[in-house]
Amino acid sequence: MAHLRQLHAALVKSSLAKDPIAASRAVAFCAGEGRDAAYAARLVRHHPKPNSFMWNTAIRALSDGPGQDAAVALFLDMLRSPTPPERRTFPSLFAAYARLGRADDGAALHGMVLKLGFAGDEYTRNSMISMYASCGRADEALALFGQCQAFDVVACNSAIVALSRAGRVDEARTVFDGMQARTVATWSAMVSAYSRAARCQDAVDLFSAMQADGVEPNANVLVSVLGCCASLGALEQGAWVHAYIDRRGVAMNALVVTALVDMYCKCGSIHKARQVFDTSRLQGFAVLSSWNTMMLGLAAHGQWQEALALFSELETP
Repeated sequence: MAHLRQLHAALVKSSLAKDPIAASRAVAFCAGEGRDAAYAARLVRHHPKPNSFMWNTAIRALSDGPGQDAAVALFLDMLRSPTPPERRTFPSLFAAYARLGRADDGAALHGMVLKLGFAGDEYTRNSMISMYASCGRADEALALFGQCQAFDVVACNSAIVALSRAGRVDEARTVFDGMQARTVATWSAMVSAYSRAARCQDAVDLFSAMQADGVEPNANVLVSVLGCCASLGALEQGAWVHAYIDRRGVAMNALVVTALVDMYCKCGSIHKARQVFDTSRLQGFAVLSSWNTMMLGLAAHGQWQEALALFSELETP
């Protein structure tokens, strides 16, 4: 980024910074993953005539990162500019409102989409369905879902999420069963729906069906299934999931580690839980939730001294 700022300074001195092609490339570079989305927004704001590509690129970069409010603020600046929003502007904004949990603002933006005639755009519609689903507004999500004229797996996935968050799990399963094709996100949404509703056996059974269908589970599925195994006391099934993780080389993270430790503790295999925990510590995957789960597991099994010893290690810098 330091080199880009130097290059940007050179462009300003040479007046090339006003060139839309050069400016667009600079904005796209700043908006790349792991770069400086805020600087990309500054470039857009300081350009005399930013085009729609520059606005959309910076808004998307802010929405994808931790700057959802900044994405909305940049959009408001766009509305005050001579460049009108177009269909590619809106999906990032609906994603921002979904992450912020601002369904009412998202609904107002939905009204603008209708007024501008972009409601029929597939990507815009799916982003609206996802926003309503994420914010727990099932009826609005389903109304849009009903407008799909052809099968759309992304829209179906969002409908499953919307229904499950509204507690309508059987309706979510009806959508799932009626799908012509499913992605791993589809299976993940349905397994999570059962897990959230405490229908643990249904979640485990669906995971088995997922395996029979040859679909590789992602970390979200594994965490949900491990939580259900813990609730059911299904040590054999939980151990199978653990073996699957090792066999397939599934990337470990803090959520998976904590779920494994919790499952083994609740299924009575405290030794195996400690083994997973100690290995994760060496690999750098153990976070505070992992420590808490391990200490609670030790205490629940009457191993108070070990729990206190672990607590003292946590306190040691």
